[in-house]
Amino acid sequence: YGLATGLRYTQMSSSVNKNESFFYWLYRQEGVNTEYLKVKEINQKTDYIGIPVEVKCFVFVPSWIRWYVKAGAEVSFKMNSQTDVTFYDEAMNPYEDGVTAKVPDTGSFSSSLYAAGGAKVGKDSKPSVSFEICLPSVLLTQESTGLVHSTAGFGFQFNVQIPLK
Repeated sequence: YGLATGLRYTQMSSSVNKNESFFYWLYRQEGVNTEYLKVKEINQKTDYIGIPVEVKCFVFVPSWIRWYVKAGAEVSFKMNSQTDVTFYDEAMNPYEDGVTAKVPDTGSFSSSLYAAGGAKVGKDSKPSVSFEICLPSVLLTQESTGLVHSTAGFGFQFNVQIPLK
């Protein structure tokens, strides 16, 4: 068994698009006038820096590769968020700021619970690398992705570990 913590960078991305070539976005309504824009896609990416706390259990331990499962929790803080709009007609590009202003912003922090499995290559107390698949990851804060409300997801990690002693 092992307990681990550190710093983690996470990028959450969400998008809205249709299988058709565009969808209509309500841009403005004033009196009897209603204006729509033809939008192909809206993408939102948010960068977080977080502090994970994990419990890891090694299940198969030959000499050069160690298989493991783990469970963890993480609290992350927003560093940056960017929303981009792709219009059906490039002549609509001047309206991008008006569309992005109506897209909900992401929250200033994110928290999640997750489980994962992976493999660590390298000996104890020596530099090593590991690769793992996180499935499922449950978001406890729905504001983590402003464009859509995600509750769960998956991901992967590649780690390089360098012991300090």
